[in-house]
Amino acid sequence: MVTLSDDEVVLIRSILTALRAIKVRDIDKALVICRKAIVSQTNCVAKSLGSLQVSHKFKADA
Repeated sequence: MVTLSDDEVVLIRSILTALRAIKVRDIDKALVICRKAIVSQTNCVAKSLGSLQVSHKFKADA
C-alpha cells in the first residue's frame, strides 16, 4: 500500500478531472491535425529531395 501526501492526492484528483473533461471528438480532431501536419512535412521533404536529385543530375551531365 502506498501512502500519498495531501499534495499528491490533489494532483492526482486534478489529473483525473482533466482527463474526464477531454472528449473523444477533441482527441480525434487533434489526431487528424497531427496526421495532416506529418503528411505535409513528408511531402515537403520529398519535394526537396526530388529537386536535389534533379539538380545533381544536371551537374553530373554538365
